[in-house]
Amino acid sequence: MSADIPRTESIIFIDSSSSNKKTVDKLSTAKKVDMVMKLKPLAQSLLRQNYHVTHLFHSLRLWGEGLKSSGKIVIYQMGKVGSTTIWESLESLSLDVPIYHIHTLKPEIIEISAERNKASFPKLRFIYSEVVESEYLRKELDQEQIETPWNVITLVRDPIARTLSRFFQQLERELHLGADYRKKMEDEGSKKVVQEIVERFHKEYIHDPNFQHPFAWFNYELKDNLGVDIFKSTPLSGRDYCVYNSAKARVLLLKLESLSHCYQDALQDFLGIQDLNLIQSNVRSQKRYGSLYKDFLKAVELPDGYIDKLYGSDLVKHFYSDAEIERLSQRWRKVSVC
Repeated sequence: MSADIPRTESIIFIDSSSSNKKTVDKLSTAKKVDMVMKLKPLAQSLLRQNYHVTHLFHSLRLWGEGLKSSGKIVIYQMGKVGSTTIWESLESLSLDVPIYHIHTLKPEIIEISAERNKASFPKLRFIYSEVVESEYLRKELDQEQIETPWNVITLVRDPIARTLSRFFQQLERELHLGADYRKKMEDEGSKKVVQEIVERFHKEYIHDPNFQHPFAWFNYELKDNLGVDIFKSTPLSGRDYCVYNSAKARVLLLKLESLSHCYQDALQDFLGIQDLNLIQSNVRSQKRYGSLYKDFLKAVELPDGYIDKLYGSDLVKHFYSDAEIERLSQRWRKVSVC
């Protein structure tokens, strides 16, 4: 913790110098929770004004929620695979366990994301909650505090659909920071602006010299952090979902393309939840720049070499059958993506 953040370790933070500590100080848990609740009104009045107060408030909130239950549900996946739909659907049930929604547990990525959160706060006046949740869960891993295996839900999606969506999400975050393409379209014409975005996608993804397959996420995240090696376990190919186990986590793996017809059975098998209604969320066409995204999809053309590189990987074959891969790849071989 940096020196300019208020010193509150004596109230809530676990001393990282000893992994065996289960409490922070001599105060009882009940007294600590009471102190946190008394701080809540003051913290809320300062939210959106100060990054450190906002970050501290969310850290306190997570800590308080974690005290209520030894179990947890962690929706942990690469970005743009439909996880927000799962998260909001589970949140609507008001379960008695905390639900976290994160993209990474890798320390260096968390650190970079936290710095971006801090840098963008003066304009956005909020911080992305998944970053604070990643920090919180990373501490639990580092301090070896997992007494009950986490219930982890993760998803996989057509790699090209996911890549295109992720690229545009990054673009949207820039738009929130002031890069307003609507004005550029008024000044320069929509065709020119869309072509500029297409060229940027080619440069940053298709011609990226440091290309890494998106499904490598399962190795450097799920395997490295939770000890679940998807690629040495039962393939998802030919199935709608699978469950994997390690000492740290039970992992439910879902395929986005099958989600609408398998989620009821999958979540009943995994969590014992019945009659869950799926809340469709994060739908691109409903967002502020939905029309720009549609124009981008119509304009972008993907080289056969790029398509073959993504779908020809053994990583993809672990999740999708040959028939599924053929169907997905043919979609993107059209002259115009739609």
